[in-house]
Amino acid sequence: MNYLFIFLLLLPVKLLLKLIQQPSGKNLVIQTEKIGDFVNITPLLRHLGVSDALLSRTVSPLAERDDTLAECLYIEDYKQNFFSKIRLGLRAGQSLQPCLSAASQQQ
Repeated sequence: MNYLFIFLLLLPVKLLLKLIQQPSGKNLVIQTEKIGDFVNITPLLRHLGVSDALLSRTVSPLAERDDTLAECLYIEDYKQNFFSKIRLGLRAGQSLQPCLSAASQQQ
């Protein structure tokens, strides 16, 4: 219920920012469940191409090796309080953590 309230609170801000921001061409995949669910969405990630992801830390070893993920956000970093949830909604912090793919490590 809190996330719905935050969404409604930030909707006018997001609509105003939408007028200013350029589209990135990336997708945001939200998967906060565990390892088996992450394995099940890998075909979706391949189909979408380059994406950002909101994940649970338990799947971070798998996410680091997935070359379709550009940036990873971890839900555990944003569950603490109301303001961290707002920051997630706006993606205003510098807390985006790049997913290091196996392909980028080889280069």
